[in-house]
Amino acid sequence: MERARLKLVGLTSPGRQGTHVWGSLDKLTLGPEPGALTVLLGPAGAGKSALIRALAGFSRLRGIIGLDGRNITRVPAWRRGFGVVMRPDTLIPHLTLAENVAFGLRMRKVARPARQAQVEEALHLV
Repeated sequence: MERARLKLVGLTSPGRQGTHVWGSLDKLTLGPEPGALTVLLGPAGAGKSALIRALAGFSRLRGIIGLDGRNITRVPAWRRGFGVVMRPDTLIPHLTLAENVAFGLRMRKVARPARQAQVEEALHLV
């Protein structure tokens, strides 16, 4: 499986009168190597969830989100190809953990063998 190249440039949380609405990102620039395990650590309000929501297309930050050399900053969530599970209480309760992880792939009509392999790989990483 080919790994995507992600590049974030100058991501900043929109603020009002000096306060940030979704965390406190201020000109975050990041370009992890494809396939690298990247971990977000920080105190409450540091902008971790804001970054994840923006990557998935659920909210907007100022700056550029690049994926494989293409600016996806304004691409709608359903066209980005990202899947996000923010907290355990947001899982679909009648599905197993593996089925929850596979849900987005299933909705994108990824074939069962490929879907199972990707789910196994993702669960192995965590």
